[in-house]
Amino acid sequence: MYKLWRKKGITMAETQPAINAMLAMNQLVESESNNAVALVAALSPVQQTTFEILTRHTIFAWLEAGHRFAIAYEQWKLSLAETSRTRLLMIGEAATIQIARTINAGDTCAALAVAKSMGLLSPPPVGPSLTQTQRDAKQQTVRKVARHKAAAVEFAKLLSVEKFQEEMCQAEQSDPETKTQQEQL
Repeated sequence: MYKLWRKKGITMAETQPAINAMLAMNQLVESESNNAVALVAALSPVQQTTFEILTRHTIFAWLEAGHRFAIAYEQWKLSLAETSRTRLLMIGEAATIQIARTINAGDTCAALAVAKSMGLLSPPPVGPSLTQTQRDAKQQTVRKVARHKAAAVEFAKLLSVEKFQEEMCQAEQSDPETKTQQEQL
């Protein structure tokens, strides 16, 4: 593995802290797992079955909604996911550098994989272009504004005070009863 890193230009010093942490974590998990497996393996077959049934029933009961264990378990899963995302972000730059090194070294497969994942090799989208969509939207806006202006002009005509006064005067002149009432005042 060291030869592969050297070939790719990665030094042991760059990877050693991460490797040490992973090895320590694996050893801890393996030792805990081995201890638990050894304890259960030492039981009789009936005891092993009973142990499995009891632990499964207990765990399912604890995982019911609202139970403290279920809340803690969900929180642990969220924490684990967040930790994983953080670790991926931390190695993101190293991964990008490694991909660039690989492509610069002439690895056509890596170059194609990157191009595909970025959608560079996908066919163009079907349908109107962005320019056409923007042009259509602008035309619709112009038509809408023109309709609003026309409606506003018609409304203004309806509300025209001068025209209203004129119409009232004409109505008064044509109605003899209104004339007599005004003369009496």
